[in-house]
Amino acid sequence: MRRRHLALVIIALTAFGSTATADDEKASRRSAKAQRMTFRNNTSSGFITVHKLDWRSTRTAPRDDHVETMRSLQSARWVQANLANEDVNTATTYQMMEVFPAAVIGLSRGSEVMGTLPPPSAFNLDAGGTYLHSTTRTPKISPFKAPTVEPALEAVMGGLLDVAHWGKRRIEPGHRWTRQLESPWFRGSLRFEYQGLEELESGTSALITYYLDGRFEGPLHATHKFVKGQGAFFWNKGKRCLQQLNARAEYERIRPTGNEKFEVRISAELYALATLSSDQTELMRQQLTVFSDALSALRRKNIDRCRALTRGYREQWPDSVWAPAINELQIQAAEQLETAPPLSLAQVSKRLTDLIVAWAGSMRARDYDEQDRVRAAYLELLAKYRPYVLKLSQDEDSKTRAKSMFALGFSPDPADFRLLQRSTRDQSSRVRGMTYAALAARRDPRTSAEVLLEGLNDKSGGVRARACEAIGACIVRENLAIDALVKKLLQLVRDDEKANVRRAAAEAVGLIGVPADVPPLEAALENETDERNRAVLRAVIEKLKAYDGR
Repeated sequence: MRRRHLALVIIALTAFGSTATADDEKASRRSAKAQRMTFRNNTSSGFITVHKLDWRSTRTAPRDDHVETMRSLQSARWVQANLANEDVNTATTYQMMEVFPAAVIGLSRGSEVMGTLPPPSAFNLDAGGTYLHSTTRTPKISPFKAPTVEPALEAVMGGLLDVAHWGKRRIEPGHRWTRQLESPWFRGSLRFEYQGLEELESGTSALITYYLDGRFEGPLHATHKFVKGQGAFFWNKGKRCLQQLNARAEYERIRPTGNEKFEVRISAELYALATLSSDQTELMRQQLTVFSDALSALRRKNIDRCRALTRGYREQWPDSVWAPAINELQIQAAEQLETAPPLSLAQVSKRLTDLIVAWAGSMRARDYDEQDRVRAAYLELLAKYRPYVLKLSQDEDSKTRAKSMFALGFSPDPADFRLLQRSTRDQSSRVRGMTYAALAARRDPRTSAEVLLEGLNDKSGGVRARACEAIGACIVRENLAIDALVKKLLQLVRDDEKANVRRAAAEAVGLIGVPADVPPLEAALENETDERNRAVLRAVIEKLKAYDGR
């Protein structure tokens, strides 16, 4: 009953605050004094809470001839426990997130509902894991660490669940306040409104509604778009902790064939709480010390010590609340021992061939989930065998150099990014073309505009087409070289002898152009004889006419 009530609060919210009648306002003023509230976090040593956390996601993805809708569900057990600090106003809070594997719960393609559901791995859904972090909590500040899931979802969950930050003054219903958010993945604000106190089965709780505004930051800025977020939660007045929360958010992943739209609904509910005795609290401190030692041993690659510590922990404290985190360390230690035999240089070369074939297939099928899997495979290969890939990139055979340069397009190493841009001047057109293809796959806005412009002037039509694709993927409209790039692209649209180059140039203009570029495109359309190119030009013209500067 309470959950339905809280969900309805969210559904009813269409603007910040609520619309009240005159009678409502009078009644509100009469009860305001009794409803006043000072918010605080519980910093008592030994105070422990366990929440059940669920998130349901709906992904709507446009395909060539239909729209695919996939629904998934994932859950977690969220444990928080305080240990006293010397400063009596603070506590060290240990947060453990035991995340269970995601499940696909629905799939439709157009109007067809799929009876047999693919495994979660088909959509790169999270396989779960356990994460234990420590932070400092004060009566007014209690940072939240979101579960380690897909970065965009992690950023959204961090914004919607990081609510336990309070002002010092006593407030009454209708009071509003704003908190700024800033992380490597997201920048924005939370806008809150205190609605009043309600009597629940668990005790008196304060109802608060809130809105999340902002945008993705870092690598997500170019690939994702945040739309909106909102929620409502009950804060237990007596226990000074989160009682229940329901929230939802919408965001998009930018795709060439049309943005994938995500809606995520998050619920959190207090499952258990307790205050431990001083002896129990000291025991917990001992357990966490052993966990910390085991984690340090794992990070130092001292696998034997890590395994000994985790084994001893399980024997001594089999029912510990932190047992899932110990189990996770055991799994990670075992994985490091069970490494496959190292690959030879020839085997790495063969692996590069397999990956580039897989990437090409995913591009033809516009299968973005497969592209993400191939990208992850490249990163794993580079983490282990980057020296081999670099050696192959200097091979006399142009095919070998080409597939190696494409692999380096996925490397996070700045030196590899510099090498990639230099390789656009390789003597082989095959290598130059694959290098521009790698830049397009990388989608890095730091890519040199000069390097891209050189590609548009390449003597090879295949290289020119690849350079167009790289421009569309890497260049943002705020780039200082945008005018020169668009001017050259429009020239290719009009004059290039290769139909595939004219088409790629038109598509690039559609991604970085503005309405002022429509007239030369319309002129090119009048002279274009290739029907496929004509269709692309018409679509680009309509897209730029509708562009509103955002």
